[in-house]
Amino acid sequence: MFDGMDTLESDTLEPSSPRAKPANVRVAVLSIAWHPDVRRIGQRAVLSRLVLGEVALLSRSEPEFVDVTGRADGPLRDPHVSRSPIRFTMQGDAIAIDPPDTGLLEIDGSEVRGGRVLGAPELASGVVVGISRSVIVVLRTVTAAAFGKRSHGLVGSSDATEHVRRGIEVAARHGDPVLLLGESGTGKERIAAAIHAASPRASGPFVAVNMATLAPSTAAAELFGHSRGAFTGAEGTHGGYFGRADGGTLLLDEIADTPPAVQPMLLRALESGEVEPVGARGTRKVDVRVVAATDRDLARAVSEGHFRLPLLHRLSAQEILMAPLRERREDVMPLLTSFLRDDGGVVDTRMLSYDDVCDLLARPWPGNVRELRNVARRLRHGETYARPAPGPERGSTAHGTERSGTTHGSEEPRPPASGENAGVISDETLAATLRRNGFQIGRTARDLGIARNTLYKRMERCAGLRRGRDLSADEIARSRAEVGPDLDHVAAKLEVSPRALRLRMRELGLEV
Repeated sequence: MFDGMDTLESDTLEPSSPRAKPANVRVAVLSIAWHPDVRRIGQRAVLSRLVLGEVALLSRSEPEFVDVTGRADGPLRDPHVSRSPIRFTMQGDAIAIDPPDTGLLEIDGSEVRGGRVLGAPELASGVVVGISRSVIVVLRTVTAAAFGKRSHGLVGSSDATEHVRRGIEVAARHGDPVLLLGESGTGKERIAAAIHAASPRASGPFVAVNMATLAPSTAAAELFGHSRGAFTGAEGTHGGYFGRADGGTLLLDEIADTPPAVQPMLLRALESGEVEPVGARGTRKVDVRVVAATDRDLARAVSEGHFRLPLLHRLSAQEILMAPLRERREDVMPLLTSFLRDDGGVVDTRMLSYDDVCDLLARPWPGNVRELRNVARRLRHGETYARPAPGPERGSTAHGTERSGTTHGSEEPRPPASGENAGVISDETLAATLRRNGFQIGRTARDLGIARNTLYKRMERCAGLRRGRDLSADEIARSRAEVGPDLDHVAAKLEVSPRALRLRMRELGLEV
């Protein structure tokens, strides 16, 4: 899996290390997602011993973690974390994890007793490792093992975010257009601003326009300017967005919504550096660096005749992809704590429980960073963290509306919290509580007053519940077609836990 094994000597590689691995080699990295000392959140440690074919250890006293500036901050040092180490061993493309002799080890919310082997797909997507219900780390194989020299204002320790930082470095060195790709709410405008700030144009203006808000009848005038009397209401001469951005950077957000009649004009402006104001007798030169952004598939828009292929080619001299938040678990808690600190706010570990953090890391985040910011805002206002409700309504969090995980008015009464005693919970109560919570393990365990690992064991003894291994590829495909791509919704329909669904999909070779 790895080449050049003599290039790694320690568990932590400094960003400036001349012996750091090439970017195309995947190495195993631990990122701190939760720690009683919130300053440690986002720090990383490279398990370089795995590259050398040795056993890597994780305990209270090793390995050493570094922050985004490259500063070493030592091992975990949490008193709840055992001195007895967790052991990591390479097995081909997989990693075997053996629990410590003392202390609790959880992987994606499930207790590990006899060891666990994590395959390459799991490692590439990130695995949540809970230690003694105090510290949470994310284990992932990555290509950017060391942090870059500059953060460019981007918060996060994931491989995907580090690649964006490197893309910003490249984009800042040239003046060609850049196309930013990513789902709504992933922070594309922030990336555009970072490119501008890192470029020689930083002293010039940064102007952003949402192309979806431009009316087709006035889009050309708003973009390229107009002369006095060019149309009804044109009482003066205006330079338009290109004129305002002269000498700086212009972000064309939602570029896929550019009116068809304006696209040839935009292409001409990009190729010639000239714009023709509406009503003017000639063109004028502008010095503008264009960054475009979209959450749409422009290739499909071209094939459907909605977007011009030459314009796409001109805009995509460089492309930067921002991965959705659900694919970069390591960034969730660094972003959340950053939002909580905005405007002088304070991060108090009592705001969230260990289970709350596990839920945050497992959420699908349909609204991405924008949705996470809303969660932070509510916490800052003193509200208790509320988990989104199961089913299709869960997506409503993208619009800033969170709901409790409990459905009011349910005929099935919530059982009292009874600690670890799951024997008093009937099969009927267990099944009803799972359905009410969309088969989300964390929420169901809290409703029943038992631990997650106890719930898993109780589910195994419940005759009326399905197992993930019972699902067929056709059944999964039909459910996805009916309720959409969100696997939490699919799991609720199939009446299995989201984790069991994902594991079964990986077994069947289906895209997760």
